[in-house]
Amino acid sequence: MNDQQIVPTGIKVIAVFYYIGALLFILFSLYLFYFGFSGISASGGYLFAGLGGVFLIMVGIFLLFLSVLNFFIGMGLWGGKNWAINLVIFFSVLAVLGILKPISEGNITKNLIPLAMHTLVGAYLIFYKIKSKESYSSGMEVDKEKLNQLFQKQKPENDFFQNKKEDDSQKKFSENFKIK
Repeated sequence: MNDQQIVPTGIKVIAVFYYIGALLFILFSLYLFYFGFSGISASGGYLFAGLGGVFLIMVGIFLLFLSVLNFFIGMGLWGGKNWAINLVIFFSVLAVLGILKPISEGNITKNLIPLAMHTLVGAYLIFYKIKSKESYSSGMEVDKEKLNQLFQKQKPENDFFQNKKEDDSQKKFSENFKIK
């Protein structure tokens, strides 16, 4: 996005939600790390007793990765980066498709709010991209016209091979050395 364009408030609100999600993922991963390590240490050295703790630690690592991803998506959205908008649209479509299966099985009430939220976020960003693409392309048409005016083929005033103007010194030289 150009420095001249201002990021809409709606996109900044979505970026704040991604920052909040990153913070929640970090807190929950720390929670899982704590109970994972305490589960391993409480197992007393038994091989299978510590597997629950190892599983909690693995889930904590995955949530830590998601927190970093959410943080960078939030930063990209705050700056109006195209890659971040595309990622959020992709995740919104995946979320809507994932929510449609439980709704088709009859779990309507607890899935309506997430469905509406992801649909609104995805639709808002898609319409934003369409709107910005239209304004960008119309701006390019004006730029193309200006470029065509600037770079039209104009006949040069002083072309060496086509419009060779003879100087006085050249005339004198040619008159003095005429072949008779």
